[in-house]
Amino acid sequence: MGEKKLNPITLIVSIIAVVLLILNGILWYAKGKADKSAAEYKAAYEELLNEKEQAEQAVNDMEKQSAQYEANMREVVNLMLDGAVVTENCANLMQSVWNNCIFQIRNSETDKYTLNSSGEFYKDFNDALGNLYRDETFITDNQTISDNQDEVTKMIRELKNPPEDWKDAYSELLDYYDSYYDFTELVLHTNCSLSEFKEMFVEYDSESAKRYQRMLLYLE
Repeated sequence: MGEKKLNPITLIVSIIAVVLLILNGILWYAKGKADKSAAEYKAAYEELLNEKEQAEQAVNDMEKQSAQYEANMREVVNLMLDGAVVTENCANLMQSVWNNCIFQIRNSETDKYTLNSSGEFYKDFNDALGNLYRDETFITDNQTISDNQDEVTKMIRELKNPPEDWKDAYSELLDYYDSYYDFTELVLHTNCSLSEFKEMFVEYDSESAKRYQRMLLYLE
């Protein structure tokens, strides 16, 4: 018997079937790669979005922190100004009582401190100052200064470690605090002669006012 010949049509169909199988495999492989690439792209995109949100939140937090720091600094600066005003009034009265008693100057504001029951000036100015220190209004004002000083000192401590954009202002604030503290201490704990008191009064009052104006450069 002769060798059986392969039907050409069958051969073609077989070749086509093999080609289709190969193409199908290639398509499935490509689809798998595409799906994997899409998943990786999606994951990378979501990570970038998350990082963007975190960065925006960090900026927002920094802005809030800076705004709160500014509000706290503005509050303590105003507190120091209030304390300095009361201090100035008390220092003026102390100086007047002290001076008028020594130089026997009559004055409607100071006579009740500098004159004794006979209407004569005290020989010792400490008697006149003692009358002032026992005056209820003066006592209240001194307590106001002391309370103000305590509150200011507390707030200054809380303002440590300022944000980067407030470091220069904080440095200036410390200088203002030093002047304010010296000024309030002059009234709260006087330990000097009249001439020294006058000199320090002018110096501390002027320095405190100058430092306050410098602080406004950061707050206006």
